[in-house]
Amino acid sequence: MKHSAPTLTSTVLLAALAGLSASGAAFADNPTRPQAAAPGMSAAQRAEQRWPLRATVVKVDKAQQQATLKHGPLPALKLPAGETVFAFATPTVLDTLRPGAEFRFNAVRRDGKLLVTEAVTPDASRPRPHKK
Repeated sequence: MKHSAPTLTSTVLLAALAGLSASGAAFADNPTRPQAAAPGMSAAQRAEQRWPLRATVVKVDKAQQQATLKHGPLPALKLPAGETVFAFATPTVLDTLRPGAEFRFNAVRRDGKLLVTEAVTPDASRPRPHKK
């Protein structure tokens, strides 16, 4: 039996498969997507999943260690777009927040409350420039 050199069709198919594999890996590593629940996770573990968010600071309440944030929808946490009060695991982050500042962070639902666990954008104190 005679073996032939790879044909153009087989080369194109291999390239397409490689592209699909690479795009799947990039999609899986996208930090803006919520972490998927792994099979076998307990209810407590699923509730502690981190959900990256982007919001605008509306109000900061240092005494209560919380801030009101205007955000987009977060269906996995059953949170529609709107303004929501978030508690902060690290209250010193509140010192850097100012009303009007865009803020990117990770949040979890713990004991029925939404909790900011870490800042994704450390300098969240600068308000966004106004568009004319």
